Amino acid sequence: MRTVTRTLTLAVALVLIAACSSSGGGAGESSSDEAATVTVEVAETDAGPSLVGPDGHTLYVFTQDTDGTSTCTDDCAATWPPFTVEAGAAVEAGEGVTGELAIVERDDGDSQVTYEGMPLYFYAPDAERGDATGQGVGDVWFIASPEGQAGAGAEPSDDAGMSEGAEPSPSYDYDY
Repeated sequence: MRTVTRTLTLAVALVLIAACSSSGGGAGESSSDEAATVTVEVAETDAGPSLVGPDGHTLYVFTQDTDGTSTCTDDCAATWPPFTVEAGAAVEAGEGVTGELAIVERDDGDSQVTYEGMPLYFYAPDAERGDATGQGVGDVWFIASPEGQAGAGAEPSDDAGMSEGAEPSPSYDYDY
């Protein structure tokens, strides 16, 4: 009986120690409130060099946006997911990124990354790293050029499956 009591006492003590150590807040421990740092890099895409998000997918700018304000919401944002980060996150420039990165608050309260004042987006149909099928869609969507110019030096994509002026389909559901 003593062995069972000692074993149970030891088990309870170990559970309590584990619970206390995982609750955080101790000296030298990192806080779960620390926000992540997200890196934007330059990569070669089907449409030329472009900024890419942490997952390597091509980033785009929407020429209808002005002064760091996103005008792509609702159905538009379903096809062109905004490049958002957790509140309090930091964004840093990787190799080849020479312009200014910042974070602005969207109308929906999310934090969106901007480059040279332009909000950044992904294009849901871009399935793999290096895809840039959103280049030139509607003559208003362009790869985010490392130079800070929308699609500088790149030609609009003919394989985007869109006729000029057509609305992109909001049926894509990607989690960026």
